[in-house]
Amino acid sequence: MKLKIQLILVILMAGVISGICIRDSQAASAQNAIVGGINITCPMGGPPFSYLDEDGQIKGYVIDLWRLWSEKTGIKINLIPASWQQGIDMVCAGKADAFAPYVHLGDQESCLEDVTPVGRDSGYFFWRKNISGLKSIEDLKGFRIGVIKGSSVETYLRKKMPDAVLAVFPNSPALFDALKQKEISVFLNTLQNTLRALKKYNLETDFQFDPQNPLFELISYAAVKKGNTALSEAVKQGMNLISADERASIERKWLDRSSFKTEDTLIISIPINFQPFMFLNIESKPSGMFADIWRLWAQKTGKKIEFLPADTWKTGIENVKNGKADIHAGLFYTPEQYEGIGFSQPFYESGVSIFFPLKYGKVSKIAELYAQTVGAVRGTSQEKYLKKYHPEIRISEFGTRDEMIYAARDGKVRGFISVSSMAESDISRLGLSGEFESLPEVLYTGKFCAGVLKENKELLALVNKGFDAISDKELAEIEKRWISDPKDRYFKPDAKRIRLTAAEQAWLNTVKTVRFGFVEGAEPVSYYENNEYKGLHTDYLRLISERTGIRFEYVPVIQAEFDLRAKAYEFDMFPSFNVPQRKSYSDFTNPIMEMTSVIITRSDEQFISSISVLKGKKIAVLKGFGLNKPLFDKHPEIRLIQK
Repeated sequence: MKLKIQLILVILMAGVISGICIRDSQAASAQNAIVGGINITCPMGGPPFSYLDEDGQIKGYVIDLWRLWSEKTGIKINLIPASWQQGIDMVCAGKADAFAPYVHLGDQESCLEDVTPVGRDSGYFFWRKNISGLKSIEDLKGFRIGVIKGSSVETYLRKKMPDAVLAVFPNSPALFDALKQKEISVFLNTLQNTLRALKKYNLETDFQFDPQNPLFELISYAAVKKGNTALSEAVKQGMNLISADERASIERKWLDRSSFKTEDTLIISIPINFQPFMFLNIESKPSGMFADIWRLWAQKTGKKIEFLPADTWKTGIENVKNGKADIHAGLFYTPEQYEGIGFSQPFYESGVSIFFPLKYGKVSKIAELYAQTVGAVRGTSQEKYLKKYHPEIRISEFGTRDEMIYAARDGKVRGFISVSSMAESDISRLGLSGEFESLPEVLYTGKFCAGVLKENKELLALVNKGFDAISDKELAEIEKRWISDPKDRYFKPDAKRIRLTAAEQAWLNTVKTVRFGFVEGAEPVSYYENNEYKGLHTDYLRLISERTGIRFEYVPVIQAEFDLRAKAYEFDMFPSFNVPQRKSYSDFTNPIMEMTSVIITRSDEQFISSISVLKGKKIAVLKGFGLNKPLFDKHPEIRLIQK
């Protein structure tokens, strides 16, 4: 055994030393490939990637990345600010060695070759808020569209819309100066640069864009001149020396979130097109009810979280399955639909209904839709519900909710099925408020849960612990921010259901019924009438059942046998006064009611002014009724007759 332990330690140490040697050899290899330092041109596209600050200092995400690369490799660097084309020309002419961030623009010839990714961004079109009806890039026809000369967005637009009227500006400041002077009302640009520039020029409240629909995605690279193999390998090796934690730290500094997973941060996959629950706001940051719930969860648990936006529900699930994310922000509880996913306790519930356009007539009940066509998003639990419970309805499948709603508006389907809160938000977003109504009653209520890999039981326990720490009051406050109409909210002041903890729900799932022991003939507290259990206790239990889902089985017991049968576990729960003799085998809830005990005498007997008057008297009591015991233990002079 000792030999085995030593052998394992030697192997493990060898692995550690090997890893260190590999990293050192990579650094040495990169350093040996370069004699002296290198010159790197960086296009000054603006924050957050590379720009000159007010003091003329070069800064940005890519700049910090290059400086860390220099530390790792020991190779000195000289960072040269330049315009896009100027920087490329310098490398091609041999006046500089590398260029970053570089994006290969379409089919254009270039002397540069991509070496390794250094960043990513998205392109969007932006328009003034007083302009309506812009849904796609085709809607920009007729506008002068602002672009930066030589940029990826200019290349994209000239290829996509060759007849577009462009207002071309030499750089980012010139574009935003023109926007400030109201020379143009529509422009195309990359997202990260635009968000910061709009804020700098005090224009963030003047312009809007659709965060859910980027025109294109950009991956930028470090680039070198074609054929410079030694430098290409040195750049690759140096970037490989930068750890995920170090890369994440730089990304969070400049981009607010990171594409790299680190041990100290949980990544939450959040689909971005599900208002009011999950979406990207005007600053392209995850927003919505569920985003706020997760931020509160992070406060309760003390865990760092970061959102990973997903363009579709399916992508959100795949992010968890392939390890890019740890948790899915919110899934309808449908285990059969998500193989390999474990569900947390529910943290929110929302109704599902069918919506119909009013111009084709009202629908008062679902049976009126039999033999008609209703739209559903392909693969959703709503589609499966209609197929299972209402096969009489024809279903038309759609890829997106917007397509489905437009089809209903145009009379191609009689209505559509959707989560009610999402449908209301979608209808408003599409400018169709007042044109649709829903069935008077919801079809069913779905429960939203977090999703994690089924085998990750430790993480699932942590998720549930965090939700246990969040009160219904806190959830109601968050809901109020996102659902303005009180009638559409789940957390209502008179809500009958309560949210159970994960442990409580697990217990309830295993226990079919709770046996409730009661004493017969104790009106109005508990009694039988017409073979039905009635009384105060019944009303309390009915409320508990409605709000928790617990089912009760009533077990009648005579008073004299009550304690004996309770100790024998012949029932699970019973009403009782908080008396000492039952504390040895029972736990007590908070008081549910107060009752007063009185002594009743014949009308011709002496008035009882105090307990002392009963000395030597005979008092009849109910046998086994524990509330009497403390009183008469203090007064042994009173003679008790138990009946």
